[in-house]
Amino acid sequence: MSRALVSAVSSPRSRHFLLTVAVTLLMAIFLSAVFSPLVRVALEVVEIEQPLSRVFDRVLMLTSVAGLLLKSSRVQFAQRIKRNLGQPLENLDTILRGFIAGLSGVALLWILAFALCGGATGSAEAANKSLILIQPFLKAISSAIAVAFIEESFFRAFLLDGAQEELGAIPALLLTSAVYAAVHFLRSKSGSATSSFWSSGFLVPISAARSLLTLKVIPGFIGLMLLGLLLGRAFQLTGSAHLSVGLHAGVVFGAKFWRAAYPTSDTCRQRWLLGYGWPSLISGFAAWVLIAAMLAIVERFTPSSRRPEDNAAACGAAQSS
Repeated sequence: MSRALVSAVSSPRSRHFLLTVAVTLLMAIFLSAVFSPLVRVALEVVEIEQPLSRVFDRVLMLTSVAGLLLKSSRVQFAQRIKRNLGQPLENLDTILRGFIAGLSGVALLWILAFALCGGATGSAEAANKSLILIQPFLKAISSAIAVAFIEESFFRAFLLDGAQEELGAIPALLLTSAVYAAVHFLRSKSGSATSSFWSSGFLVPISAARSLLTLKVIPGFIGLMLLGLLLGRAFQLTGSAHLSVGLHAGVVFGAKFWRAAYPTSDTCRQRWLLGYGWPSLISGFAAWVLIAAMLAIVERFTPSSRRPEDNAAACGAAQSS
């Protein structure tokens, strides 16, 4: 029986987990809207130019973490992350297996693209490009590692872990995967030049929310939703976020390295393969099929001593006895 679910049964704090998280994040958004213009001015004083939207994102990250830590007695923010993603070096083999699996999936899309679209550069240019790709490779691998650990810490090790105690395994998986997909589209430009100093901070989240209410985000949302289901199910089946970190890093590395390694992606007309918009590859029909197949493989072959729904049933049986 998992320790997380045992604590959920023995303590009432998990009953209001999602409400507490939602209120905390809304308060963080409000505080970020108020203070991000001030932070931007402070950065300009020391000659650091940053768009307001980027400053808002950084302030929101800090205020969200601070708020969740302050509510740690109710949501167990740090405790969940430590329990579900602790000792990464000791679980390096699991992370590496996930990375290879995730990258292998993206590599299949690469092979299809080269077969259907061909190469875009001559042999001499390709030879020179092999040296130029070293920098994008290093940038992609470092970004993949950072993104995987940050997002898996929040969305799987913390949010999914708490949500499934309150809602059950499948509803929590669907909800957190949808949230994971939606958050990626909450991007915005800085406040307009005509907006006042104080209102400019509030225009950032408003603009970001509007960007999610457009039809062009649907292909990318589907791809990211499926990816969230894959990563979430890997977490649920293994009881930790190490496999999902590896899978996530492999997919992110493959997708980020894609544009540098394959410049014809802008001219190739196989949109079902390369994607119908942002993010590239993930927003394409081929990626949807591939991620669904990977989900089936994870479901079938991932070793699991107990699944979340089995843990919940076992906890209920223990209580009744």
